[in-house]
Amino acid sequence: MRIRIVVVALWLLAAACPSSEPARPDPSPPAGPAPAGTIRFGYPAEPPTLDPIAQGGASAATRDLLRPILPSLFALDSGLRPVGDLAESWAVSEDAVRITLRDAAWSDGTPVSASDVRFSWEHLRDGPTGLRYRPLRDVDVIGPKEFRLVFDEPVRRWWSLFSIDDFVLPAHAYDTDWRNGPTVGAGPFVFDGWTRGLSVRLVRNDAYSGEPAGAEAIEVLFVPDDETRLQLLERGELDVVYAAGEANFGARAQARGFESTTGEADGGPALSGSWGPTWWELDLNAAKLGDAAGSVARAVATGLDRTLVAELLEDSGQVMHGIPAAFPVPGPRAAGEPPVDGPWSRYTPDLDAAREALGGSRTITLTYARGSSAASGIARMIHFRLLDAGLRVDLAGVDADRFDTPMVAEGSADAYLVLRRGADAPDVWPYHANAVAAGRVPTAGRAIEDAVSGGVLPSQPTPGLDAGDWTQAESALAASGLVIPLARVRTWLAVRDGIAGPHALGTASGPLWNASAWRGG
Repeated sequence: MRIRIVVVALWLLAAACPSSEPARPDPSPPAGPAPAGTIRFGYPAEPPTLDPIAQGGASAATRDLLRPILPSLFALDSGLRPVGDLAESWAVSEDAVRITLRDAAWSDGTPVSASDVRFSWEHLRDGPTGLRYRPLRDVDVIGPKEFRLVFDEPVRRWWSLFSIDDFVLPAHAYDTDWRNGPTVGAGPFVFDGWTRGLSVRLVRNDAYSGEPAGAEAIEVLFVPDDETRLQLLERGELDVVYAAGEANFGARAQARGFESTTGEADGGPALSGSWGPTWWELDLNAAKLGDAAGSVARAVATGLDRTLVAELLEDSGQVMHGIPAAFPVPGPRAAGEPPVDGPWSRYTPDLDAAREALGGSRTITLTYARGSSAASGIARMIHFRLLDAGLRVDLAGVDADRFDTPMVAEGSADAYLVLRRGADAPDVWPYHANAVAAGRVPTAGRAIEDAVSGGVLPSQPTPGLDAGDWTQAESALAASGLVIPLARVRTWLAVRDGIAGPHALGTASGPLWNASAWRGG
């Protein structure tokens, strides 16, 4: 069975990017302004650290800013399909993937090697994203450019390791001072400085092995309010601004004259949006709620109206039809996947049913990232909507740079409103792993074990989940009371006149995924 499953994974990946001649994202900028100056990029949150394996290193801000600096084994192309980045070729066997690296160097001239991948594994597995590396038993170094990823069990998205939201680290140069910025890089840009509370500066990496970056530098300025970012863009004080799932962001940008485009900006005022693998969800802390977790989950699931949640986000939100409606998987399905009709999509909003499920009045605390118009709006909707069902939701906003996945896993609140990124695979197994790490096994564990024993779920994670498997995973999650998906959201990039290159991809790789193609300034 294991052999059959892994072969499926290999076939799917090969369909997207053959290992003999792996495709890489085209870094070439489109026709437009000549390379010049600094591009001022408006970003919504300051990172808590620039060390990806330090506390807080799993935050979206940390990962987004490191993406153009640190290399990965695989990247995503504009169709959200995985393609080789550092990986030049690969072959999948029963329990391992053998990978050969292309020629690349760190910015200080040191070659990127297989030993760097092993070093990264040794550190990432103990870092904030360590659960992703739990099934990876070893990184077996064969030669300077060749190694094997050896697994204890089949891994559905093995190509996302050291990729997407993670990186390859330099064995010769990493140290804990990286919390203030990486000293070397192997991407199109390198770190140049961090003015706390204001900005991070990236400059072109002249030692980069790919196409040279089109801009001399990118100044990432931290502007928490999405409306302020738009106003600064309109006044020419920012060149590019970013938003993920903010309320009606696209319509507001278009009203200011930024024309919608489905491709890269070509030098005119433009707006691009992508329905990437990003969604809002409500995570319940079963350990904190105890025996009440199941009744609270049923009350929330039946009492909330997801259509209203999507309408709150307006042009930035869609009703969820599975987790998620579309997800980047290797192979031909990636371009036109149909929506997945899971059990949550079948709930009819019913406050009487929610009241009955709750069995009496109850108060819970909901924590969310303060400063996001979408998070604030959704949190308040949850509070007012469920109040009529007898569930009082006390809202507790925290600064966005403190709100990350480890905080949710380790926190003491009853519930968390989470903007989920694509690197956190939304099937039942990663959620179950998080539940185990956070001590939330009593509720989640029983539901998942029952689903396995009853044949609803396979006995272990399987590569290449299809639509039916998504529905099965969603059924187990719905029964567990762990998570309730709310709305699929759009990622936005808006650019002023004179800037070419920026294009929204979804937050699986972050907004700087093709920063090497940005031109102008």
